[in-house]
Amino acid sequence: MNTIEKKQKKLKDWITKIGMTQKYFIGQYCVDNFANFTEEEIAQYYEKFKKEISRTTTKPEVLDKYFEFLYSLDEFKKVGYIKPIYIQEHEYDSQFDQRMKEISKQIHDKLKYHE
Repeated sequence: MNTIEKKQKKLKDWITKIGMTQKYFIGQYCVDNFANFTEEEIAQYYEKFKKEISRTTTKPEVLDKYFEFLYSLDEFKKVGYIKPIYIQEHEYDSQFDQRMKEISKQIHDKLKYHE
């Protein structure tokens, strides 16, 4: 699974975790980002969204804009999730920094499988 596929899966998983369908999520996205979108335009955008979350040629920036919207939703905040961030400290050498990333990923993976 490449990076894009992982991001796509993560986006789909998060949408489900906060109790939304993909269709409802993209409807909210359209209402929030586009003035006066009709139901037909939302349906067309939903078809575009389905392709963006399944094609391996989707640009990471496209998925990032959906993540930013996801993180801003009250539903996301209500279930106790916070936007993950990484702040690199230049006080440590690159090997230490890399090892900490690996440990963080291991913890994340263990928690993910215990949900």
